[in-house]
Amino acid sequence: MTENQKCRIRWPDLAVILAATFTLWLPIQVHSQTYAGELSCGPLNGVQGDNRYINQKQRALVENAHFPIHVENLIRGHSGHLAADISYTLNAFPNHYRALISAVRYAERTKTDAPPQMWYPVECWFDRAIRFKADDHIVRMLYAEFLIKRSRPEEAIRQLDAALHFADPQSPITPYNVGFLYFEMKRYDKAFQYSKQAQDMGFPSHELMRRLEAVGQRSEQPAIEPHSMESQVPVVR
Repeated sequence: MTENQKCRIRWPDLAVILAATFTLWLPIQVHSQTYAGELSCGPLNGVQGDNRYINQKQRALVENAHFPIHVENLIRGHSGHLAADISYTLNAFPNHYRALISAVRYAERTKTDAPPQMWYPVECWFDRAIRFKADDHIVRMLYAEFLIKRSRPEEAIRQLDAALHFADPQSPITPYNVGFLYFEMKRYDKAFQYSKQAQDMGFPSHELMRRLEAVGQRSEQPAIEPHSMESQVPVVR
């Protein structure tokens, strides 16, 4: 394995550690405007493909030019400004998970959700990803975490509902990550329920259970009801 491969976070590795990475809470300049739709966040011009299914050759053309490891880790730009390289990557692949994470981390570093040299405010990148592929449950979870950090829990819950709706029902990883996000909202009953669901499906949710026990949540919590959505999942929020 090369040093570049060792450093790079890959999917599905990211899914396993998704919620566990949501620990850095920095002061952010929160804008009163909610960014959504083509008028605020631009048309989906220049899109090259779905991050989940794009072939490696096409992905490499963009990532080698604009998203090498030093861009992903916010060390320096590659073809130009760091924020512009992240923006180019997300314009080409709107649901590029690692680039979305880098955009959020860059906003945390610059303490604004509209960082200089970034083509759009960070929330626009989530809007564009959801407009591009509304059924991408990973984007929904990443967006939910973004909303939680900005004290918008009801919007975050809608994204978590969408994530559960679109995810593979046979995979325990999504309920585990959703449980972690409910834990971040201090919705410990929901966190326990989804942690227990993941555990019952064979996923070792020891870390989340340990955190729940630390805040007094015990195994006598009721089992989770089968998830259902009362209404159609919106394309954006």
